[in-house]
Amino acid sequence: MPHPDADDLALIALGEDLGTDVQAHVEDCPVCTDQVDTFRDTIDLAGLSDYGRDAPAPGPHVWDAIATELGFARDGAADAPAEPDGPGAPAEPAVAEPIPLAPRRTAGAARRRPRWALPLAAAVIGIAVGAGTVVLVQNREDAATVEAVAPLDPVQGGPLPVTEGQLGTAELVAGRTGQQVRVDVPGLPATDSTAYEVWLFGGDGRMVSLGTLADGSGSFTVPAGIDTNVYRTVDISDEPPDGNPTHSGISLVRGTFA
Repeated sequence: MPHPDADDLALIALGEDLGTDVQAHVEDCPVCTDQVDTFRDTIDLAGLSDYGRDAPAPGPHVWDAIATELGFARDGAADAPAEPDGPGAPAEPAVAEPIPLAPRRTAGAARRRPRWALPLAAAVIGIAVGAGTVVLVQNREDAATVEAVAPLDPVQGGPLPVTEGQLGTAELVAGRTGQQVRVDVPGLPATDSTAYEVWLFGGDGRMVSLGTLADGSGSFTVPAGIDTNVYRTVDISDEPPDGNPTHSGISLVRGTFA
């Protein structure tokens, strides 16, 4: 699924339950998890951590503080939602501690979102962006584009049986600072005596090392001057610790960007 928008991530940081799909994505996505953590830090720094799942609606002093933080006047701005008139059960006191990631919603566990939640989420985003502590996911996506994908298969005649089929993938990603190769090969066997190294092979017969692969996954910067229209093949080799920087000739998996 696509990344949740910033409002949803801020709501999660405030303790809101947005459902199983969104929750599962955030838990599995490092970018979204990092942004939720940043929003939580912002909530704590702004003194908004009391306004969690069972807390009362923020009073006017909170909205005044938010307006001051964001640099706009309260005159003419929409006020915080008013307290309902008439008798009612008193709100439980706020819990002044970090709000954990909301548990996944189960059937019948839907909960009405407080009217103040969305305005407060917007305020959290504004404070974080204004302070320069967060770059919205949408902007990150604009700045990092997957240009090509290569399936990584066992090399014919190599140490891995070709019958295993595809063991992983490599992505060629373009961002503001240049290109990267993102490698994910969970199918590589664990090893302590050797190192796995990632290479780009060129159509001219040359090759360039991108770095050592740890734990089956990693991101590698494409060196300046390397034309990825020429260097299209990703190779992962088994390199013995012999101090020789050249390719060992033992290729495990290989794939070409398409």
